[in-house]
Amino acid sequence: MVGIPGKSKGCHTCRRRKIKCDLQRPSCVRCMQSGRVCEGYKRGPVFLNRTAQGWQKRSRLEEVLPRHDAPQVPPGDDLRTFQQQSQSRPELYRALYRPPLQVNPSSAIKAQFQNIFIESYLPSNPKVGPGLTQVWLWEAIRVNNPGKALEYSLRALCVSRVGRINRDQDLILKGNATYGLALKALHRSLESQELAGKDDTLAACLILSIYELFESTTNSTEGHENHISGIERLVAWRGPGQHSSPLAKALLKNVVYTSMVKGLQYRKASIIKDLIDKTQWWDIQGELFAKGHTLAALLETLDRSMNSGEVDAAAAAKYIEQCCELDSDFQNWYRQLLKESPSPMYWKSGPSGKEPEILFASLYHAHLMLDFWALRLALSTTIDIICSRAPKEIPLPTRNTVEHLKNEHGSSRQINLATDIMLSLQYCMNDEYGLASSQKCLFSGRVALYALRRYPSEQLASYEAKFLDLTLKKGLRYAQDISKGMRSSWTAVVAERGPLQQSSDAN
Repeated sequence: MVGIPGKSKGCHTCRRRKIKCDLQRPSCVRCMQSGRVCEGYKRGPVFLNRTAQGWQKRSRLEEVLPRHDAPQVPPGDDLRTFQQQSQSRPELYRALYRPPLQVNPSSAIKAQFQNIFIESYLPSNPKVGPGLTQVWLWEAIRVNNPGKALEYSLRALCVSRVGRINRDQDLILKGNATYGLALKALHRSLESQELAGKDDTLAACLILSIYELFESTTNSTEGHENHISGIERLVAWRGPGQHSSPLAKALLKNVVYTSMVKGLQYRKASIIKDLIDKTQWWDIQGELFAKGHTLAALLETLDRSMNSGEVDAAAAAKYIEQCCELDSDFQNWYRQLLKESPSPMYWKSGPSGKEPEILFASLYHAHLMLDFWALRLALSTTIDIICSRAPKEIPLPTRNTVEHLKNEHGSSRQINLATDIMLSLQYCMNDEYGLASSQKCLFSGRVALYALRRYPSEQLASYEAKFLDLTLKKGLRYAQDISKGMRSSWTAVVAERGPLQQSSDAN
């Protein structure tokens, strides 16, 4: 056997990415600028076996030795290279990437697991990430001296996901064991008023909610929703003005978005609604989520009145006015977005004779538009329902407004908005955008399917199949439970009151 060093002088990370390295030591500047872990330059011997057919071919980068001083910053290693190496040389994978039995991996190995998870979960190009509320993970991994709750939570999520990627049951079990440690550490942090108010405690809660989505033994989202309810209480306890750091801002925006989705699904205002109203939003995305919370609160008020039988002519006029004000707010928000965005922001593309796909100027604009379309679709559905049930004795001016709104927000608008959402999913669920992008499509996708089920067409079955196929291919098993929950919770309100009158433009 012969030891053969690698020929390239570049750092291991640049060599994996097949790009030119600047050779700066101890860490490559190119890696640091892109937010990746520089794995260093240290080479080890590579042993080749001589067989009857000649020398055995070496694996690429087999001489790489892990750094023990590697900084813990994301994202990093090439996932495909890692998967290829782990499949072709399982003994190398066990030697370099598997943590010790006591679930206490070294800094280098922890960074490696984090890199692999981040590469699969977030976009491969960090510049396209701002459209995703999950980018707080980048900030969470950068925390210096994290508390035990954050440390164990990150480790549990990363180890279990890498285990799933490589179908390694031992790693999955280690992730499960670390999850138990994370829950205990989080419980201790929440018992301390000082620790409970720290950003890394909130980050640990969010990480564990992601773990619950992916590692639940069923397709149910109950565990995830329990985590979200606890996170809402924690954010409400922290109060306004406690989210000024980059990590805290990113965490708050993610919580507000997740809470908005939950509030719309169950037609109930969030306990952090007052905090959201008092927050001075620093970007247009946060402003949109705040309007989504306003819609959830309006739905709760409307349902309460309808259940109590208090919807007379005056009440109907009041709710119609509130819906119109919110619709005007959405239109103003969109006009502001157009001023800040490239033109065109999105367009349809595809071969003639086939259903087109909607493409976007960036992933950021794609998710902004998906959320905007979903919220306007939910509002249009609500306006359509209110107008269809408006009492006949409603005053004439209001009655004219009702007829106008039925035309404006009826089946045509709802079908158009829902169709645009469905035509955008392929773009947003592209592999290069990571699992987080696909995960964020679930809200808009299920709102679109609900609307399309109200007005069935020949395309409904294909859209349902497409949505399910895209989500299951991504390993989003819980999408089935989410879609089922959306259908039952939104349609129950309608079903209890008998069939709706069709809008004037419905076929």
